[in-house]
Amino acid sequence: MRKIQILVASVGAIGLVGALGACSDDSSSDSGDNTGNTTAMSTAMGTGGEASVTVDGKPLEMSSKTVVCNETAGKVMIAIGDSTSAGSAAVGATLTTGDNPEVESVGLGATNGQALGWSKGVPGGDAKATKDGKNYTITGNVTGVDMANPTAPSKKSFEIKVTCP
Repeated sequence: MRKIQILVASVGAIGLVGALGACSDDSSSDSGDNTGNTTAMSTAMGTGGEASVTVDGKPLEMSSKTVVCNETAGKVMIAIGDSTSAGSAAVGATLTTGDNPEVESVGLGATNGQALGWSKGVPGGDAKATKDGKNYTITGNVTGVDMANPTAPSKKSFEIKVTCP
């Protein structure tokens, strides 16, 4: 089970790092002022905000509810929690930008021994999002696999409420 937690956390971290890499230097030879880009990235990388996550109507226990939101290439990547601490839950979601965002993926990490997640186009779950300023509400159903009984997949409802910094 520990390997699954590490795998889920690593996949989420890799996705976030890859997305954040899109904000990095494009190696152009332009020596112009990049202050605007730096400010935008700093704002996008700000931590803070607020978050609550429920799975099957029960609050998800998280040692940290640190929120990081990054908007790049028409996507908003939201990360909640701390995947670097043993036993910590980390939650992530990718949405399209705009006032009516579409959910592309949700990862709830390893929750009660199950790796829970949903991706657009994969049958078995669903997700939708609403946006009000910097506040997002993401709801739906994720699927999971209990490593103690991998032939019996599960489906759980979820709700993520987050205010991006």
